Amino acid sequence: MKNVSVMPDGAVSGTVVNNTTRSWKYAQFHVYLKDKKGKFLTLRYTTQNYSLVAGVRNLAKGQTGRIEASPAPSYLAVPGKFSDFDIEFNPTNSDFLFNYVFTLVTPRERPSPAFDDDTLSIAFSPSNQQITFQLQNRSGFPIKLDWDQMAYVDFDGSSHRVIHQGVRLIQRDAPQSPTVVPRIPVFKTSSILLIATRGVAL
Repeated sequence: MKNVSVMPDGAVSGTVVNNTTRSWKYAQFHVYLKDKKGKFLTLRYTTQNYSLVAGVRNLAKGQTGRIEASPAPSYLAVPGKFSDFDIEFNPTNSDFLFNYVFTLVTPRERPSPAFDDDTLSIAFSPSNQQITFQLQNRSGFPIKLDWDQMAYVDFDGSSHRVIHQGVRLIQRDAPQSPTVVPRIPVFKTSSILLIATRGVAL
């Protein structure tokens, strides 16, 4: 960090250089204030160290960003005079930029989340809110989609019930009627899957 200053009202300003291997959507820092004797200021009537929260947004790898914090609100006013401060990065409340990569693992591994054969063609488009898919029936006979037999399996292996497009969230625990995809001659349909136990967030 460079040229960091803390005002008596708790406002923080300065710059920070991203020397990590990641680009950060938001990086948060705690600023701990010290008195003349080098002791940390504490919250009034407690032994907990008083800290200001400062942050910087959209900080790319290797770039310099401006770190800022508004004056502390009155109920969290700086509890006394300070002469120095320490700054600590808080990774718990920071978010780095990332991209998900989706691949198909079964019935055959593929670099994209899509599958096709003589019977059907299906392509998935996952996002952080839902999973959209398009299904094409090539079989020559109807295909039934039994929604209540489908599940979303999380990274930790836990399974979640899903609901499809058109089902209201207040009905997420109710049985869902199967959808029949006709055979004529090549029928295409699409829908959206949502995790019932989480509302809409995947």
